[in-house]
Amino acid sequence: MSKLVSAIITTHNRFALFKKALDSVKNQTYKNIEIIVVTGNDNEALKLYMQKHPDIIYITSQNSHPNVLRNLGTERASGKFIAFLDDDDTWMNNKIALQMECFQLNNIALCYTGKNIIN
Repeated sequence: MSKLVSAIITTHNRFALFKKALDSVKNQTYKNIEIIVVTGNDNEALKLYMQKHPDIIYITSQNSHPNVLRNLGTERASGKFIAFLDDDDTWMNNKIALQMECFQLNNIALCYTGKNIIN
């Protein structure tokens, strides 16, 4: 069985962007992914959306600093591997699959990727 990856999405007051980020995680070719959403602002649209997705771990915090939010997500993560993205990020659909392949082929503890800027 493939190893669990915890995808931690941080968001703050950007619901439309958040949905695109979430969709990019859901559309991964690698399927053994736990999704954790952490926000520093429990706005109504996000709250209602998350109530419809009980399979996603949802964490709210009074502190909206991105590093605090990432740490909160990491504390709840169950995956052997952790991947971070902010609400204004989207992933290529094979990102996690390629990274997991890299971990299997090499004796490494960290893997990072480049970026493409799309307007």
